[in-house]
Amino acid sequence: MHEIPTKTRDELLKFIVKIRTNPDFLAGRIASLSQSELVSLTAFHQSSAPVESVISSQPRGRISATQQNRSSAHIPTPVERLLSFHRHDPLSALLYTIFANSTGPDSAEDLRRTEAWAATCARIITEGKSGMDQFMSTVLSAWAAMREWPAKGNLELYLMSLLQDGAFLLERAEEQSTGIKPQAEQRNSKNEIAAEEFYEMAVKRLFEVLDDEPSAGGIPEGVLELGNAIIRKIEDPKKQRTAETFIVAKWFFSKFLTNAIINPEVSHVKAVFLRRRASFRNCGWIEGQRRDRG
Repeated sequence: MHEIPTKTRDELLKFIVKIRTNPDFLAGRIASLSQSELVSLTAFHQSSAPVESVISSQPRGRISATQQNRSSAHIPTPVERLLSFHRHDPLSALLYTIFANSTGPDSAEDLRRTEAWAATCARIITEGKSGMDQFMSTVLSAWAAMREWPAKGNLELYLMSLLQDGAFLLERAEEQSTGIKPQAEQRNSKNEIAAEEFYEMAVKRLFEVLDDEPSAGGIPEGVLELGNAIIRKIEDPKKQRTAETFIVAKWFFSKFLTNAIINPEVSHVKAVFLRRRASFRNCGWIEGQRRDRG
């Protein structure tokens, strides 16, 4: 930064200060993006090989609108992400580089970041922007990674217990794949009943994990911080319900919790990386300019 002309450097610093101190400025710029621009902004945060459920709700061959949007934008490969180290990721710059490291929900810097992004998300929801789902999910996931998720330990114990209790389902699947048929129809009936009881038990126990005391379960604390801030900025009760539904149904259950169950080790590693990478990306000139400007 010190190698560029002073006038240019001052303009850049004014631009950064405006993003940091004027929530409406960032909200207006993000809201003015087209659908394709909004989707491409999150390209570095999308998986290049999403996990498909074996019980798909849509017929094979049919491509959803979200999948079409992803295919139209270049999704970096893991190697490209590694070599880039977020230098080509504008959303990470806006989320992390512009703001200092997270030191807690009540710190001045965290409140400043939450204020700016709550205003942005509230604007996106209020206007019903196309491409909102992917963008909002990415921002919520970033806030989830800023704090520890109290339910993680209990969820890991739940999954290990579930794998042990559900081992009989794998044995049944092996029998079907090898063409070995049960000797009697009665065995089929017992298997079906046992499977139904297992799934009911699994769902009930999962909700018990999520419904634990506030310090041990539920929606991640970072998302509660941002979510409450978003809802406070939305005046229309219908839009408030839209925000609540999106956070709980579309993000928490459909994305975050699903990923935590399918890939628990990946979720943990990613969260740790997001919290610790700040020490590698911070630039001294930013901190110096903040001190100089008070």
